[in-house]
Amino acid sequence: MWGIIVHHIRRKSKQYNTVNDLREAIVEPWDHIDDKTVKTLKYKAVSTFSIGHEKKIPQT
Repeated sequence: MWGIIVHHIRRKSKQYNTVNDLREAIVEPWDHIDDKTVKTLKYKAVSTFSIGHEKKIPQT
């Protein structure tokens, strides 16, 4: 999620002089992330987490 927002902010190549300017720059792309993207990211996160826990670490 942050990657999408950061990509949008960096694409503008703008320096933000106030906290409010930066907040607006973050909120704007956040509001435009569609439900399909959110569901895809959620699925990938759950899948990655599940795969990590399936691996057994040998005890020594």
